[in-house]
Amino acid sequence: MAKYLFSRLILVFFISFFTSWAFNTYNQLEYFFDIEPTGFFFGGLDWLLTVIIIVFGVVIINAFFLLLDFDYSSEIIQGIKKGRIIQAFKDYLSEFFRILKDNFNYELQYDLYPKQFLVFAIIFLLFIKGNPLINNYHGIAKEYYIGGQGMYANEARIAESQDYILHNSDIALIKQRMVELERELSDDEPFFKVKERGYIFIQSGLVEGYQSPSYEYTGFISYFGSLFYLAIEKFINVILYFLIPFSISIGVYHFYHRRKQKKVQNKFY
Repeated sequence: MAKYLFSRLILVFFISFFTSWAFNTYNQLEYFFDIEPTGFFFGGLDWLLTVIIIVFGVVIINAFFLLLDFDYSSEIIQGIKKGRIIQAFKDYLSEFFRILKDNFNYELQYDLYPKQFLVFAIIFLLFIKGNPLINNYHGIAKEYYIGGQGMYANEARIAESQDYILHNSDIALIKQRMVELERELSDDEPFFKVKERGYIFIQSGLVEGYQSPSYEYTGFISYFGSLFYLAIEKFINVILYFLIPFSISIGVYHFYHRRKQKKVQNKFY
């Protein structure tokens, strides 16, 4: 059970971390590297980085599930055990798609609680943004509701335009900035609401597209340092908002299952 919960914890963590990293490269390039967000070069670089990060994430997740089973009798695991790391990595890349297929089929077939996992993973990944309970900073953003989407133009899409991330102690500045954003309405701007989102670390908010008016985080060192803080925050979030509710649901499931079994046994004895 511990191994199962650990594998699901890491899977959701990786998906959360890599999607947050990959789908905010537009703002990351502008803020951390001061690249003007215009032109073909910027758009191409933004798209390329997103694809690279997603591919990197899949490679990492696939490797994790391969290494999770230490009894795996492939040459890759044997090579790692014997210290032939480079050769094991080459073998891993050459067999990548076979390993990915095997991992996917195995996890799909032998998942202990597939329905509960899907429910809690989807709730966490789609609806838990930032850290609602534990936060030191607040990111302010415009949340747009754009209609006329989809094949038949009958769907609405929610888009977000991040603004500043500010410390909780700057209550007056947070309120002032939210009022300013509400008043900044152009004629062609779709309907929006100004919202705030909590973060434990300011660096996490910067990676997810917010800007800091007080501190300067620029260059590769600040960028990769901020990714490290994002990883810590995502890990904390996954424990709080996915692992704990998921574990409780499993406990409740077993409690009622045992109770049902006892009723059946008492009925026949």
